[in-house]
Amino acid sequence: MILFLDTTTDSITIALCSHKGRILRQNTFARTEDGGNQTFRTIVKLLGKDRPDGVIVVIGSGRFSGIRHGVTIANALAFAWGIRAVGVTKKLDEDTATIIMRGVSLLARTRSSRFVLSLYDREPSITV
Repeated sequence: MILFLDTTTDSITIALCSHKGRILRQNTFARTEDGGNQTFRTIVKLLGKDRPDGVIVVIGSGRFSGIRHGVTIANALAFAWGIRAVGVTKKLDEDTATIIMRGVSLLARTRSSRFVLSLYDREPSITV
């Protein structure tokens, strides 16, 4: 089983999928100020007592803080569980199933554990 995270938009999508890319369970919810806790609660709810063999996370393009959110969670879980994590990019209006298929393919070719890096398509817009 593989855990999928997409936190790059106003909606957060978390899914569990097979090694062939079939979505087994999925939950999409609106981003809130409590997004981090909500993300972890959803992961725990979807996984139950199971532990995935890998993590796929969307690394861009999208919201700066959303990308950091997902990549941080993916790296932390991969490190804690001793599993592989890979990052995939998302094209505009691309559906979850297509992104997952690319991630499953990449995960199958990745033999060693490494940290996923964020991919930002522009400088952050920071206001003070």
